[in-house]
Amino acid sequence: MKYKLFALDIDGTVKIHGQPVNQKLVSTIKTLEKQGIINTIITGRLPTKIINIANFLNLPDKRFMAGADGGVIFKSISPDKYEVVETRIVQLQHFARLLFDNKVPGLALTPHRILVVGDIDSKMQHLADLTVLKINQVKSWTEAEKLLDKVGEPLIGLRFLIDKGRAKPLLSPLKQAASHNHLFEVFDNDEFSSSHLGIALKPENCHKGTALKTICKLYGISPELTVSFGDWVTDIAMFKESGFSIAPHDSLEFVRNNAHRVSELGIADNWLYEEIKMLLAE
Repeated sequence: MKYKLFALDIDGTVKIHGQPVNQKLVSTIKTLEKQGIINTIITGRLPTKIINIANFLNLPDKRFMAGADGGVIFKSISPDKYEVVETRIVQLQHFARLLFDNKVPGLALTPHRILVVGDIDSKMQHLADLTVLKINQVKSWTEAEKLLDKVGEPLIGLRFLIDKGRAKPLLSPLKQAASHNHLFEVFDNDEFSSSHLGIALKPENCHKGTALKTICKLYGISPELTVSFGDWVTDIAMFKESGFSIAPHDSLEFVRNNAHRVSELGIADNWLYEEIKMLLAE
């Protein structure tokens, strides 16, 4: 096989919600590793939750991976330890006044924890629980700023899920604030909620594509020699940097249109295992 590195998303790709990692997939990943193909994880989760999945896949120690959609690059040290290699930092001061004044609830991400700011709904709490092990609850963005200073951890992302009616007047000022070296993303579809908008604020040029390029550089591998697998819009940036990319048939149309190949299988069909098996047979 000409490909040297496989980049794997987690949710909807490696893992189906509510189910354990497929053992056939674990066995296939082992076969790839024996053939000298590096398997890495690039996801929106943070390192503490990524390490857990890497352990299920039996990935070796000293493996470079990426979390927070490219906000942190890290290296696994042991089954429960990791070392941060690189972070991309959000400057909270660009958004502070807007968030303070409007009392916008949300999630503040560091490489090691999430700060839950204000009263979030169950969907956002689920997202926080899925993303990281360590969660701190604070009442306001003022408290969040103080806690970040206290723990000495960089802010690498902000995430919000806001009622569409409330979000509308915030979109323009948030986008304007993000124009100062930040990336502003809006997710408007039923995967979040028909009545809410998902909003992400990240450092400029911070996405799964930049994460893949950084990991490839660390391994001395051309991105052209990589295959990426994902099911969500944040995976498109990774698709664009890869030599080949695959998405499940029930991912969003925009995602499918940006993949080199669309699987005949869906997320619930363990599509990743079947697609890797096909690549091994080619």
